[in-house]
Formats: sequence, structure tokens, C-alpha cells
Amino acid sequence: MKVATLCQAGTVRSAGLKHLLNYKYNHDALSCGWEGNSKETLKMLFTWADYIVITQGEFIEYVPEEFHGKTFCYDVGEDTYGYAFHPELIKKFESMIKQHGFFNK
Repeated sequence: MKVATLCQAGTVRSAGLKHLLNYKYNHDALSCGWEGNSKETLKMLFTWADYIVITQGEFIEYVPEEFHGKTFCYDVGEDTYGYAFHPELIKKFESMIKQHGFFNK
């Protein structure tokens, strides 16, 4: 499964989720940021992805409406974690992945 993960910069929350999806759940995931990537790059990634996961609900505004049907929110709040592998962040994502179901297949 191809997954684009989106946060503000693409380096903490979405990168942590990308790592889990790539290395623990064997999905092809790429992280991106609405500030760090151009609209053209984001559109290319969203087109490529089977699913898009945003890390805060309000980030849906950075996903063009044509992709809303394949967008999910794993809301882990603002980036207070500081790095992608913060234990609290990873624990939240693990819980959401298990609850969501299809990413852990």
C-alpha cells in the first residue's frame, strides 16, 4: 500500500508515521510537509498515494478536495515531540494504526 503522510514540515510527525508504516508494517510510505513541499510536489504525492494521513485535523485544508476521499486523520496534536521517534508520538501512532485496522495487515 502506498501512503503519503502529511504534517507541517514533514520532518517529525509525518516522518515518524512514515517510518512505522515502512519498516514495521511494510508499506511504501513517504512523508511530506505543507510548508516544506510545493503544491505541485504535494499533488504528485497525493496522486501517487493510495491513502493520505494527516497528523492534525486542520491540515485537511492542504489536501486538495479531489483527494479527500482517501485522506485519514491521525491527530497527534501540535509538534511538541521534537523528533520523529519520540516514544509518546510513536505510541500514539501505534495505537491509531491498530485501531484503524488496514495499515497493520
